[in-house]
Amino acid sequence: MKGKTKTMICFLLLIPLRAQVEYISQIQPIFDARCTDCHGNSAGLNLSSYNNLMAGSNNGDVVIPFDHASSELWQRVYSGQMPPGNNDLTDSQINLISQWIDEGALPEASSSPCEEGYTYIGSLPEMLVNINNEDHCFFNGDLTVIDDLITLNNLNYSHSLEVGVQSWNTSRLFSWVLTYTPNGSNGVNQQLTVLPENIGGLTSLVSLYLEWNHITIFPESFSNLTNLSNLSISNNLLISLPDNFGNLANLMFLDLGYNQINSIPASIGYLQNIMYLWLFNNQLIELPESICNLTDIWEGTDPLGFPYFASGCNQLCESNLIPDCVEYNSNFEISLDQVYYSFPFDCPQDCPDNYLSGDLNDDGILNVLDIVLMVNLALNGDYDEVADINSDGVINILDVVTLINTILN
Repeated sequence: MKGKTKTMICFLLLIPLRAQVEYISQIQPIFDARCTDCHGNSAGLNLSSYNNLMAGSNNGDVVIPFDHASSELWQRVYSGQMPPGNNDLTDSQINLISQWIDEGALPEASSSPCEEGYTYIGSLPEMLVNINNEDHCFFNGDLTVIDDLITLNNLNYSHSLEVGVQSWNTSRLFSWVLTYTPNGSNGVNQQLTVLPENIGGLTSLVSLYLEWNHITIFPESFSNLTNLSNLSISNNLLISLPDNFGNLANLMFLDLGYNQINSIPASIGYLQNIMYLWLFNNQLIELPESICNLTDIWEGTDPLGFPYFASGCNQLCESNLIPDCVEYNSNFEISLDQVYYSFPFDCPQDCPDNYLSGDLNDDGILNVLDIVLMVNLALNGDYDEVADINSDGVINILDVVTLINTILN
């Protein structure tokens, strides 16, 4: 069997399938058609019936229930050793044998140990952090979301439970680490570009980590993750949040740093449990007034020196577009180092030439001194871009009048 074909077979084998395999109607016919000529009454293994199969060979058991990879029967058909010669089983036949073994190698499909809507998976990947899920039953809806993530991003994982680092609690996905790391040691080994539309079905999810991927948008259903407490999607290509993002009322930690977000929905004000809100290094030019409804993030830093709120390195330049709770916050121009998030640093807003239009003496305020300097420029025929408030290429009475009105208002 070619290596590429084997990889695809392995992928298909290990993804949890939804319908249980019937031994009598699906497995025994494979043996009858391809195997019993040799393994009927000879060669130490009899595949003519379920009882004979489970009796094993002269060397012992050939089927290990719930563990296809350790079952000699599967090893031999998967490797192409059996049937002998150029007579391999088809991919779908090998898939069925693997699934049947992982479901417990039962004589009847109706003997499943899991309730309807759940799949039994006996052999678990090492990376899976399994919490309070001793019955090995996994909710089909959560598995479907993982399978769709694999398909949409062409991931090369061979098992749904290998995608990232997963924690399951009472058969539901509880925590999911999908941070991109080249070796996949603490996340995924390929960068994600899209999240499945049905991600909102992960209604028991509490923590989700998506750092260093290439995700640009959240599906609308994302706002259905109402149990989510921790969300980190830094270092992606995210451009916006869903309008009803505020439905995630249980969020306590939200890291949106180092993306391309240009707007924040007004519903942000509903995140009443938020304790950390990091907006730095995006493309924000304004923020909704509702952000000031958040109450516990505006004062300083935590005991480790990390800000509760930070919005440095955006384009928050116009005072009338910046709520007071943000503009006058001590962390308004603070960011964290991009790679390790180990220390905060000053990161001014990216404003055009970093000047206040009309502020000729560069003292950060508009007053009578700026008027005097602008009048002198106009009388002398000199030009200064800061003084050209109406951007017509000259300094004249129109600029002076505009500056006076700005100060008076």
